[in-house]
Amino acid sequence: MMNIALCCDERYLAPALFTIISVDARLKSDAHVHILGDKLSEEAQGLLKNVTRCLNRVTGVTLYRSTGLPLPASFFPGHVSRAAFLRLFLQDILPQNIARLVYLDVDMMINCDIGELFQVDLHGEPIAATRDAFFTTADFLQDHLFSDALQLVGKPYFNSGVMVMNLDHMRRNHWTAKAEAILKKHAVNLPHWDQDVLNLLCNGDWFELPSEWNEKVHFYGNTERRSRYRYIFERMALIGNYAPLRKAKIIHFTSTAKPWTAGFGWPAVPQYRARAMIYRARFSDYRRALSMSESFVSKRGSDTSGP
Repeated sequence: MMNIALCCDERYLAPALFTIISVDARLKSDAHVHILGDKLSEEAQGLLKNVTRCLNRVTGVTLYRSTGLPLPASFFPGHVSRAAFLRLFLQDILPQNIARLVYLDVDMMINCDIGELFQVDLHGEPIAATRDAFFTTADFLQDHLFSDALQLVGKPYFNSGVMVMNLDHMRRNHWTAKAEAILKKHAVNLPHWDQDVLNLLCNGDWFELPSEWNEKVHFYGNTERRSRYRYIFERMALIGNYAPLRKAKIIHFTSTAKPWTAGFGWPAVPQYRARAMIYRARFSDYRRALSMSESFVSKRGSDTSGP
């Protein structure tokens, strides 16, 4: 049985369901979804379970409640979900008989069978992932104090939105205790939060996946970053070239702008919204989740960015 994990709170309830539905639509084998929730209400949990009962290849869902994080509430900036940090502790939270899984952020659009990713050879490494679009190695992060302080300079740096995780390796090497120690000691020097922690834990030792498994939309559409990091774009010959995005197996809506944000017109957003309309017509609980996520955001502020 393939295992897939996501983390979400009520702000990202609808995107989480979108991701799960789009995974199910392309699966060729059965899968079990594990959802690590931060302060999910009983209603939100019910919606997650109801939708997954209507799917074809996702045969079950298990919800896990947050047990707290070793960080003060003031640590979390507005556009970062507390739930995202729960992935640091998957090896302890999930049943011990689960040796490997595919982790997905909830701001994804799936265009392929995730089973292919689940079967990838990790070559003895704890994680398989793609390089981060802007920070291909940690020495690109000239303002990234964390990389300097903890000797990540010159080592490959991955994006943690899509990962194949070897949980047994993490258990044997005490990743939970190490992650907690890093968070307590270096919290103020974590510009990219839990992603920095995962990169430090790997210390450059991870298996690199082709970029098609995690194509990041803001790499193609954010004009401010395209200007700031133009030398990276020129090096990678991607300015004006959307071909990799069109061929992507997984599209990742990174950064603070999301496809459910009004006025957001970057590549792949029309396709996301077209699928969302289909899912709204098919699943009444997905429609309800959309309303809940919008209500949650309006109470907490206008920010609609993701983990």
